[in-house]
Amino acid sequence: MKAARWMGTRDVEVGLVPKPMITDPNDAIVQITHCTICGSDIHLYEGELNDQMEKGDILGQEAIGVVEEVGPGVKSLKNGDRKIDPSWMFIYEDEFENIADHYQKFSQHKVPGGLW
Repeated sequence: MKAARWMGTRDVEVGLVPKPMITDPNDAIVQITHCTICGSDIHLYEGELNDQMEKGDILGQEAIGVVEEVGPGVKSLKNGDRKIDPSWMFIYEDEFENIADHYQKFSQHKVPGGLW
């Protein structure tokens, strides 16, 4: 799959990365159809966190996509669901049953055509 990758200060490129895998029963894989780097990624782009970055790290945390696969513990999503991934989505993860349920709770606004 393709991803925006940090290659160094002011150096971002789109490149191939391994496809993610379900590693936890509560995981969900979303095939991204539209995304961008977030304003908070500018700190990475400008080199403010170079000592914490590795060449090839994936950027981008605001996306729209289609659920491709869910783990056996996921009850609120199914393959084919369209979802929005806001940049703040995982901040309060511990307050919810699992990550996928958290995703569902913050994606409640339905848009005609199936986009949530």
